[in-house]
Amino acid sequence: MSTKKKTQEYHGYYSLILVAINFIIFFIETVAPWIVPIFALNPENVLSAPWTLITSMFLHADIEHLVYNMFALAWFGFILERVIDSRKFLHLYFIAGITSAIASIYAYPNSMSLGASGAIMGVIGILGVLRPKMMIYWGGVPLPMAFFAGLWIVFDVVGLFTPSNIGHVAHLTGFFVGGLFAYHWRKEYKETTRAKREVSNEIGDDDLDDWEKEFMRCFF
Repeated sequence: MSTKKKTQEYHGYYSLILVAINFIIFFIETVAPWIVPIFALNPENVLSAPWTLITSMFLHADIEHLVYNMFALAWFGFILERVIDSRKFLHLYFIAGITSAIASIYAYPNSMSLGASGAIMGVIGILGVLRPKMMIYWGGVPLPMAFFAGLWIVFDVVGLFTPSNIGHVAHLTGFFVGGLFAYHWRKEYKETTRAKREVSNEIGDDDLDDWEKEFMRCFF
């Protein structure tokens, strides 16, 4: 008989810890703004400063940038930690963030990049696949998770053709990484009766059909 024990899942609060770290670092940015050029991702210096692939994830351009990102990280990150192991969440977060940073180097070779958006889009992307019917409320409007993730993808695709200071390529890269992780974990974390109890906002097919009809009626 095998004595090998299955690794026990750990559902912690890494997402909230990351939020706290980001707020602390932003406070440091405000009193010591000279750290931004040192730790932000600069394509010209990335080979001599490879750590900026990670440190840039903890810097933000302004308070609005920070608050939007941290709200999404606290919300979706906490949910994802309930769906998968918190340590796996951490792996996804940093891999999505680093991959998005690398994509930014090639997409925006003349611009510094900073922010956690790419990593957060990885979190949203994996939730959109693993828990597509989970209802969330964005701006007071109920949306299935898959629909919400799809809206962001459309927004970023359209943004590729609209001049702005938003790293749409980094966002889409994060979504792609999240999708790859979801495909890899789709059987391990598939929707089950237990999973539906853990994420209580799950909706059924009939509810989803009713929502689609109501959404189309209201907006079209």
